[in-house]
Amino acid sequence: MYLIRRLADALKGLEKRPGLLLPIFWALAVLVRLMITAKFNLLSSDTFLYDRVAENLLQGAGFWEQGTETAIFFPVFPALLAGIYYFSGQGEWAVASLVNIFLGSFTC
Repeated sequence: MYLIRRLADALKGLEKRPGLLLPIFWALAVLVRLMITAKFNLLSSDTFLYDRVAENLLQGAGFWEQGTETAIFFPVFPALLAGIYYFSGQGEWAVASLVNIFLGSFTC
């Protein structure tokens, strides 16, 4: 209850500066996503497919997975992963997760 009161008091002070509200909520979204990722390390089955396609892109094999085209999803995220792997090292999931958290926080 004390924490809720403190948060309410802090938000009342933002009435004078409405331009700060959006960056505060964005930072809160990033923080929540970081905490959930660090605690649970949730990976979906798509994670491994995106990873393999990104590795194929780095090797010059294109958008293929086990001899078939991977036209079941948009090519932007595997291309982004390939770029991350190019600069940070192949299979570097920690960096990819941080980029995903950052980009995903804009959707809140």
